[in-house]
Amino acid sequence: TEEEEIFRLKYIERGMLSTSELSLYQAKQEIEVYAKRTKRMFGFAKDLLQETREQEFTELYRKILKYEEISDNTEIEIASYLSKISEGDLSEESGRRLQGMYKMIDNIESIGDSVQKIARNLDSKRAAGVYFEPEMRDKIMQMFQLIDQSLEVMIGHINKGYTKVHDD
Repeated sequence: TEEEEIFRLKYIERGMLSTSELSLYQAKQEIEVYAKRTKRMFGFAKDLLQETREQEFTELYRKILKYEEISDNTEIEIASYLSKISEGDLSEESGRRLQGMYKMIDNIESIGDSVQKIARNLDSKRAAGVYFEPEMRDKIMQMFQLIDQSLEVMIGHINKGYTKVHDD
């Protein structure tokens, strides 16, 4: 949506809450929004792979670049917020959650970078007049579907919280 293309935090823009625990919860909510936005960005890359119309391709490519810029800014803002939380009194468990959040935002930002690289490669391929054979495109789409499912699992884990996620 147009609103997602404007950089704005949803939960932590109001600043720190009364306790570190509440602030961590607020950060978790923001990270979930960040992950969902990154999944949407990946969806644009899937669409880009199949787009044959020049104008639509250009629009999708522009959106991916815009979302990647938003991703970079979001990571910085969440990391800054987490840094402020770390200055307060945290239990050992909250300290582990805080470190986990740093890893999450780093990984989500890395996914955004990867999506941008995919888009640039598809743009270069298109500019060179190179096209995938239908069978190859189908295999890539299968791979994209698996990645999309993985992103759904990631978002589900963020939503569940830290103590309920296991390496099954």
